[in-house]
Amino acid sequence: MPTFDYVVDTTPMANTVSSVSSHVRGTTAAVVAMESAVIKSEELASEKVCRNVTSGFHILIRSQVSQKAAGYFSQMSSKMVLLMEFAKTLATTKNRMTNDYQRLKREYLKIFRGLDKALENRIRQLDKNAMELGDARKNLVTSRIVKDAPSVLCYGKDTQDTAGLMFSARIKSKTEKALDSMAKSVFSSQMYKTQVDSVLDSKTVQEKQVECIPVIYTEEKSLVSSESSVNNVYVSDIMEEFSKNNISSYVMENLSLFEMQNGSGKSGKIDLKSEVPAKEQSEIESEFMNLVSSASLDERVSSEIVALFKAAKGDGAGGETR
Repeated sequence: MPTFDYVVDTTPMANTVSSVSSHVRGTTAAVVAMESAVIKSEELASEKVCRNVTSGFHILIRSQVSQKAAGYFSQMSSKMVLLMEFAKTLATTKNRMTNDYQRLKREYLKIFRGLDKALENRIRQLDKNAMELGDARKNLVTSRIVKDAPSVLCYGKDTQDTAGLMFSARIKSKTEKALDSMAKSVFSSQMYKTQVDSVLDSKTVQEKQVECIPVIYTEEKSLVSSESSVNNVYVSDIMEEFSKNNISSYVMENLSLFEMQNGSGKSGKIDLKSEVPAKEQSEIESEFMNLVSSASLDERVSSEIVALFKAAKGDGAGGETR
């Protein structure tokens, strides 16, 4: 049987295996790096998603809380207005009841004093001699004892120090009151000057002009008697109390001159509604609508306010308006 001997050179194969091994190591390193990059990107993506979810939830909750707060604020504002109206009504009722009480008190006090005087005169007439004797003894004995008692109890040296202290305290009290009065006067003058400067316009007029002061007059049914009514006059608070009282008294005394009519135009009375120009009425209505729209009130409350405004603006459909 023939025998064949072959000589195989494995050097190229060894070189190739070495090259493949280096490529495998490079591929392994690339795979590891890619895996790390993928994990890192997934972590960043998950963190971004979490931040977006948290931010969205926070914005949603804040929006809901803001809406509820706005709703509660609107309810509180409407109830505060109602409470203020109740407080004004109660204050008016209290003042009226206080005036009635003081009037009745003065009347009954006058009656009781008259009765006391009449009873004293009748007793004197019944026991005239005894009363004259008692008055004489009182003037002779009791009055002298009462008058001379302090001089017996206190000596001059005891009363001098006390009198000096009382005199000093009296002077100190009067001085303090005078300084307080001067400070209040200066402060009132400064406040009045500031308020006057804020409302005055620096312009010159060629002739005398008549300026008007805004006054609000209201009339409502009395809570005590259905046949009587309560009249109120409201003047600006920046005026002094004396001026406000004079204006209120003048309006109440000359009420017939300012009585509004239902468009009938009766003689002797002023139709205040016809005195307001159409342009001014339009400006008042526009300003009122702006105030209502910017007050953030409930839609039902806003609609009711606008309806009442339009009803008050009508030609007396709801009766006499003042």
